[in-house]
Amino acid sequence: MDHIGAQDLDQRCREATHLLTLCRGADGDQPALTAFLVPRRSAGIAMTPIAKVGNNCMPSFDIGFDAVPVADDDRLGAVGEGFKTVSGALGYSRASMAATAVGCAKAALDLALEHAKSRVQFGKPIGEFQVIKHRLADMKFEITKAELLVAELARRIDGGEDIDIITPMAKLAATEALQFVTAHGMQILASAGYASESPMQRYWRDARLFTFGEGTSEIQREIIARHLGLR
Repeated sequence: MDHIGAQDLDQRCREATHLLTLCRGADGDQPALTAFLVPRRSAGIAMTPIAKVGNNCMPSFDIGFDAVPVADDDRLGAVGEGFKTVSGALGYSRASMAATAVGCAKAALDLALEHAKSRVQFGKPIGEFQVIKHRLADMKFEITKAELLVAELARRIDGGEDIDIITPMAKLAATEALQFVTAHGMQILASAGYASESPMQRYWRDARLFTFGEGTSEIQREIIARHLGLR
């Protein structure tokens, strides 16, 4: 795909004016990283849009750097502490993703419930069949568990409390619940959900990002295990 023009890039990047970039020092043997906020319009930066199956409201790019100049004022945090600087914000970004996942799951449940009440088969709404009503009950159950964890995470953030253990739990619960709800939502709506005009297929496609964005589900389990004293 060709690089896009500056005007179109401005449109697709919305308000993004800087690129958060982790760089190794001049000595390649040094594993330490330093974080920089690099101005997006710096010379030597090439950005190519990446087509995705979902979450198209959030543009993604393949970014190339070729002798891009940076000033010390562009540095974020101390030299060699880039990973520490960036990872310190992960708790908040994962909290945001968990809350987003809960909201998307609720929308998918609402759509599935509406369909189950209005779609009639064999003389009655399909929501009256046990297999469908149990799916919907399980969807509500998974959402509620995730929502309670996200609410507790938000409470601890507001209170300035430690969030190291609850953040991966909330992120894991919410994103896995979203996978569960959208998969069952698609099954309930069947061909109606698979149609391109259905919001359900968008929820289903968008949901896939959440279990690996901002740290995979496997990483969240590793973090929880470490808090249990397991290495």
